[in-house]
Amino acid sequence: MNYDEEEKRLKERISKINKDNADFLMKQMAAKHAAQKKMTHNELALNKPLLRQVNEKLKTMSNYDGQGSIKSGNLEENL
Repeated sequence: MNYDEEEKRLKERISKINKDNADFLMKQMAAKHAAQKKMTHNELALNKPLLRQVNEKLKTMSNYDGQGSIKSGNLEENL
């Protein structure tokens, strides 16, 4: 009888651990999915100046042909 109780206890514990792991993975998947959504109109309006700044910076970096530029192939100096 003691053996049966121990087996039942172990089975319940394993089931709980598996359920906890599944819940954790589902939360991770939900967080990843939420992070991939596009910005709302309000977020875009708030971030538009910053996005414009980043875009201008990227344009100037890509047009620069000097030492250490992306086009010159010397990326180590650019980092």
